[in-house]
Amino acid sequence: MQSEASIITTTLTQVVALAGGLGCLGWLLLGFPGKLSHATALRFALANLLLVVGVLLVLRRSDDVTPLAFWMDYWAADVLLIVGIACFRDGVNGLLRLPSSRRETLLVVAAFALVLALIPYPDVTIRKRGILFSITLALLVFRIAGDCLRQGDGQIARLPLRIVATVFAALGLALSVRGLGLAFWPETAVQLESTSVGGSIPFLWTAVTALLATNNALAGLVVAGLLQKIQHLATHDTLTGCLNRRALDERLRGAEERSRRGGGTFGVVMFDIDHFKRINDRHGHLAGDAVLQCVAGIMRDQLRDRGVIGRWGGEEFLILLDGADAESALATAQRLQSALATTVWQWKGESVPLAASFASDAAVAGRIDLQALDRALYRAKAAGRNCVVAVERAAPAVAAMSPAPAVTECCIEVPPPAEGPKTAS
Repeated sequence: MQSEASIITTTLTQVVALAGGLGCLGWLLLGFPGKLSHATALRFALANLLLVVGVLLVLRRSDDVTPLAFWMDYWAADVLLIVGIACFRDGVNGLLRLPSSRRETLLVVAAFALVLALIPYPDVTIRKRGILFSITLALLVFRIAGDCLRQGDGQIARLPLRIVATVFAALGLALSVRGLGLAFWPETAVQLESTSVGGSIPFLWTAVTALLATNNALAGLVVAGLLQKIQHLATHDTLTGCLNRRALDERLRGAEERSRRGGGTFGVVMFDIDHFKRINDRHGHLAGDAVLQCVAGIMRDQLRDRGVIGRWGGEEFLILLDGADAESALATAQRLQSALATTVWQWKGESVPLAASFASDAAVAGRIDLQALDRALYRAKAAGRNCVVAVERAAPAVAAMSPAPAVTECCIEVPPPAEGPKTAS
């Protein structure tokens, strides 16, 4: 029986070392090609290394304890395990682009190491150090779960984040149960794990499960982030960050379908940057790229969550306004045109005014007439640029077909700003 237990212990120890080693190597490989931040990859790799070393030190524990073995196998082993989880948390914060929690984590680790050092040699009873270890580790993993739930920059979808949060919350719950068991039912808890002596099979199974669950959950999080990044690149213009033409077409078809089914409406605004070729010819194509980025940023700031903007082609953009009618679409176009016209763009110390010609329309019978919108935009250009032209539709005659849409000029004179122009660089 002893031989069988020894074989199981040796096998599980090898599995722990293999899982941690592969996790360390895997994170390093993900970091060096640039698929993952180097700093994040190194933290995850270091976490695996520290956890494996900590587990191996725990397995060296025995009843015959020297002062050196006491500090190495009891104090250092537990501290390394805590620091390993702390590295995981630091890496998760970097992966999710959250504010650094390093100060808080270091404070927790330092407090744990100090309190653990107060347990005098040769006291190797598991209860005191087990309660302290379980509480500290549970706090860290619960904090990781909370970090996953509060991530809100949209870099990673919510479902993978919730799955990872559930994994860490489960680990935290298990550690909490362990701490409570050692606090209130010490005899039963000690018999179940026996980590005070080498070759604890329950401890090894726990280590294997925790390593695999943590690394797999975080690897899934990284993959989810990469997939979302690929999807973003497939649907967004790389220069301006707006939707690209393909994604915009899909949004437009979806809005038309919803309008036909539900009877609602939506508006559109199309605009074209005035004298864009002149800017390219005079200042260069890098300046033209900067203008496109600047204009897209101004439009997003003005729209916020009230519309979706996409690059229709070249210097031409299209905005979808959900729930807008013709009047509100026109009002939005006027507001956007005024905001852009009162902005002066800076390029290498030279001030260049920005302006665009706008056209607006709203869906009729669940459909947008893009040709009529395009003609309205050309009319805005012909009317002197830097103005808004709305597509108006005459009421249909009784028992007659609806006439073709007519374009009505609605040019807006932009007064000079009262406090000087806004500056965009």
